[in-house]
Amino acid sequence: MGEVRNQAVRRFLHEDIPAGKRYLLLIDDDIIPLPNTDAILSAEGELVYCGSVGPFGTRGHLGDGDFGENCCRMSHRLLQRMAYPYFKTEYRDGVRVACDGRRFRDQAAANGVPSHMVGVVGHQQTCILVPVDEPPGYRVTWPHELRLQEADRLT
Repeated sequence: MGEVRNQAVRRFLHEDIPAGKRYLLLIDDDIIPLPNTDAILSAEGELVYCGSVGPFGTRGHLGDGDFGENCCRMSHRLLQRMAYPYFKTEYRDGVRVACDGRRFRDQAAANGVPSHMVGVVGHQQTCILVPVDEPPGYRVTWPHELRLQEADRLT
């Protein structure tokens, strides 16, 4: 995902800024707008984003400074001061320890630009409907919960 975002920034820098554009708005394809999501379109600031939960209902990015890259808007002034790669996932011993937005947030902060949360978005997730005897006849579960239940059975 980071490389897709990197290419969007590079295209913006080389094509859109010369055409007079001043802001780049990035929105992932699994984002669901909520009533206050449109605040990102008019909020003041060089780096604003909408908070969200992470995959499978895990903690995502909520609050000022906890930049989330799945629905964000950045200024041309900021992007022109940053270096490629703008987004890069961090791994340690083959395990992801930071999403690709952390590098972006840290570079922005090093350039004197903090990130501000200006709204929230929904995050479309894969869920599983499991049949049950009581109404409404199903319950919602997440793929990782099924893996945990399977692990419990094996121990």
